[in-house]
Amino acid sequence: MNIVLGIFLLSGLAFGQDLDFHRRESSLAFAKEFGVSGGEILIEENSQDCLRTGYQRSSGKIIFCSGSRVINGGRSSVDVIHHEFFHALFCGVNPELCADPENDYLQEALADAFAFRLTPDEFFGENFYTDQPYIRKYQTDWLPELVQSEHEKGSAVAAKFIRSGKPLSTFLPLFGKPMPSFVSVSVLGAPYSKLNRYRLKKNQTVSFNFQFDPSVKVKTISWQTPPGVEIVTNGLSSSIRLTEVFQGDKSFVSFKTDDGKEVGRWTFYFGREI
Repeated sequence: MNIVLGIFLLSGLAFGQDLDFHRRESSLAFAKEFGVSGGEILIEENSQDCLRTGYQRSSGKIIFCSGSRVINGGRSSVDVIHHEFFHALFCGVNPELCADPENDYLQEALADAFAFRLTPDEFFGENFYTDQPYIRKYQTDWLPELVQSEHEKGSAVAAKFIRSGKPLSTFLPLFGKPMPSFVSVSVLGAPYSKLNRYRLKKNQTVSFNFQFDPSVKVKTISWQTPPGVEIVTNGLSSSIRLTEVFQGDKSFVSFKTDDGKEVGRWTFYFGREI
């Protein structure tokens, strides 16, 4: 590696990127994509009331938060900088679209695609976490109708935006259109939780039966769980019980097609009722 380039990369990781440079770069790229100048990019670093790095709608600021797992509050990750700058640029000229939570996943998709356009590679969010090399991959087989969080839906839609190669302004007509869900679940043995949070007593078993829209062709489900979660799966149904060695944490259920492709995923939270 060129010595000067190496010093530049190391300094960017250690001290954070040049935010003024990326502010100008992002503003020019936004104008190219949408044909208008974006909103003002306001930045606050190391705020005392900071919970996480991201765009704060209430103040219109991008907050960079220090954290034990986050490198320089996110200022060392070019992708994260571009992603969050997009939110400020977009919301500054489209406040009505940003105010509608139904549009959150589309805004996240556009922000990911915008970051990819500026630094095109396989991964989003290198140099953000101390304990993992990147946040997520840009390309995914997930369908937005088979995932739950706005970031997961956004990631699935962003992959389509990126593959299309079209200007990002092309996708503005999608705003305001509701996102259908192609999966539902019925629960036996515990009250249904919309947030997928279940607290189980000793020896209590809860069963989940997943139903899918035929168009998505999901054939199997598989679970990723922490120690102490006992699972019996039959087709698209699973029974779950917590054992004595259970350690509370997230569990994930993947939805797969015949060829083993993961096209969706839900997150569950299990806990023990004392």
